[in-house]
Amino acid sequence: VYDSQAGLYRAYLRGFYGGRRAISYAETRDFAHWLPSRVIHHSLPTDAPDESLYSNGYSRYPGCSELHLMFPAIYRQSEDITYGQLAVSQDGVNWARLTGQALIPQGPPGAPDGGMVYPEPELLRCPERGVMRLLCHCGPRYHNEWYNERLRTGETSYYCWAEWPEDRLAGVVAEATGSFTLPPQPCGDRLLANYRCQPDGWVKFELVDRLVWPPQPWPGIPGFRFEESIPLEGDATHAPVRWVTRDTTAEWKGRPVAIRVRLHRAKLFSVTTYGADEPWVREDPRYPV
Repeated sequence: VYDSQAGLYRAYLRGFYGGRRAISYAETRDFAHWLPSRVIHHSLPTDAPDESLYSNGYSRYPGCSELHLMFPAIYRQSEDITYGQLAVSQDGVNWARLTGQALIPQGPPGAPDGGMVYPEPELLRCPERGVMRLLCHCGPRYHNEWYNERLRTGETSYYCWAEWPEDRLAGVVAEATGSFTLPPQPCGDRLLANYRCQPDGWVKFELVDRLVWPPQPWPGIPGFRFEESIPLEGDATHAPVRWVTRDTTAEWKGRPVAIRVRLHRAKLFSVTTYGADEPWVREDPRYPV
């Protein structure tokens, strides 16, 4: 893949680390002289002893090219199955799988995806349906069964869509009450939240004009504090964030602010700050102006 921001070609390849399958990487600026490949992501201590990373399923996040994703097919040898997980990077080289959760699990026995799931590049945004899709090569047979020619009879593999609601690949979850802070970024006219709450759950927000190091208490901006935040409840993808005396963040537009989040029995997928005068906003009725 060509990375226009970094000005280089990236190749995500197969490798081995500690005797197990892994993901390796090489790069070049002219497509002729490649640096030697090196392993950039491999099985972690939190992975099962029989699990390895079979393929990578590299992608960019649609509409956010600085965010790199991989959907590695995890090969679980004891069961002879593969399924998809999620890995994230901000530079395309240093990767993290934040949980061992199966983002794209294999289906029940006998189903088109009952034995193997290999996520493919590239993640697609389908705004007319309000979903994101990833093509997956799947099969009802197990990994070694598929590679044994004597057992190949009839339809043995399929292409299937993995599908999520738009911008809901992953999120921050609080089973009780929790909080975290998003780093400073230029503020826009409005702030929207993409979240889902349990019946008694809620999400609140606070703006702060600086983060102090070493960490120490620093008050939120008057009018934009937790105690003035109108709780968000239910399930919404483009919910305006409001405070008791503030419906917008326009008075802080263009100035860096950090966003503190407090949530109870809820999952926050993303927050969006934007300018009401941006052309794409006026073309999308989900964004209030």
